[in-house]
Amino acid sequence: MLDIEDSTVMAASAIPLDGNPLDKINGLIDITSSFLSVGSFAFPSVKVALEGIMVVGALIKTLNSTIPDQKDPIMDKLLELERNIHSLVDKMNMKFDDMKAFITEINFHDRVIQPNSKLTRYLMDCINHPGKESLQNLKDAYSKYKPLDLAYTVMGLMDHEITNPLKMAMNADLLKTKTTFDKWDTTIRSVLAQFLFLEAFSSGLVSDGGLYDSKRMIEKSLGLFTKIDQWKADYTNSGSYWSGLKTYLEQFVDDSQNQKLNKSEKADKLKKMMDTVLTNDAFYIVVFSGRGEWKKTYAYHCPKADTQMVGCWNRSGCSVFIYRSHEGNKKHPLEYKFMRREVELCKRGKLVYTHSMEDAPKSVANDPIFDAGLICCINIVEKPEVRSANCPNWEWGPGWWITAYMKSRDYNMEIQITLIAAFE
Repeated sequence: MLDIEDSTVMAASAIPLDGNPLDKINGLIDITSSFLSVGSFAFPSVKVALEGIMVVGALIKTLNSTIPDQKDPIMDKLLELERNIHSLVDKMNMKFDDMKAFITEINFHDRVIQPNSKLTRYLMDCINHPGKESLQNLKDAYSKYKPLDLAYTVMGLMDHEITNPLKMAMNADLLKTKTTFDKWDTTIRSVLAQFLFLEAFSSGLVSDGGLYDSKRMIEKSLGLFTKIDQWKADYTNSGSYWSGLKTYLEQFVDDSQNQKLNKSEKADKLKKMMDTVLTNDAFYIVVFSGRGEWKKTYAYHCPKADTQMVGCWNRSGCSVFIYRSHEGNKKHPLEYKFMRREVELCKRGKLVYTHSMEDAPKSVANDPIFDAGLICCINIVEKPEVRSANCPNWEWGPGWWITAYMKSRDYNMEIQITLIAAFE
């Protein structure tokens, strides 16, 4: 295996070509097929396969003097390899187009897309039509459009907010979702992987076989990937999604009414979306009738409601609120068991309706329900739909909820309610 940490320059003629050439080509076909299955180049796989990529490039170079007949099995395999690369490049073009749409501060098409496209086409010509003419064209293109230069251009864009497509996309995403982050993370990594693939292949074909450019590309790419990982941690820990959640929720409630979604469908859709938020917070999502009246048919005790609860009340035919628990995903299973037991103690006889429901949730705070950032009561006539999100270790969400019974002193009867308690 070629040692990318070794600074020794290897002549292209010295790249080992021993063994069955078909095995070398088949190996690269397998690699490109695996890329096709996910729709993009994968940087770790290209890094590991550098030797195999360079060997196939050097192998094609040896075909210059004896161009094989089209029926030759080597040529058949090369054509299969070219088809794989062509299909992969088609898929990658969409990722380059996505980047172009965000990056307007520079001419991304002229500086990156067009050079990459030309170099790739010349490389595929060498695979399809091995010979001195195609090789010379690739040499000329390689000297003008070095993959390392393209990689450095893309990396440079990541250093500035106004040219960083990942950060621009996250700024435009109200909820700062994993979906948006992961899309751009994958795009950036796969684009740099394509440049590394082009460098390794071209190095085997037309250069002296040196590994300097490959080493620099790997070194700088890994440095960028470390930054991206840190950006993800920053988004996860910052809670930056919270400022956009109110706007998102209002838009969602109005849109879902236009789509004629029922309460259950609204709750399911919100859960699905909140599961994608890039955060360590866990959530309760509650949707109930828009006819509900505060203090009469629902009430809650939430000391930090300003920073932990977002709601749309009696809007577009329903009421919706989302509560975020900072501590839910940090709690030990035993603490969840305690919470469940404490909530179950309130099933009957603890909650009292006296003229209104307002005091009932607070009355059970710290006795018997300890360590709760939210205690909520909703009359069952409002048909509440309760969902939890981003709480992978506890299917019932960051707390516990049950059907309970509230004693009404006004009417000497019991009111059936949904009782929800959540960790702060």
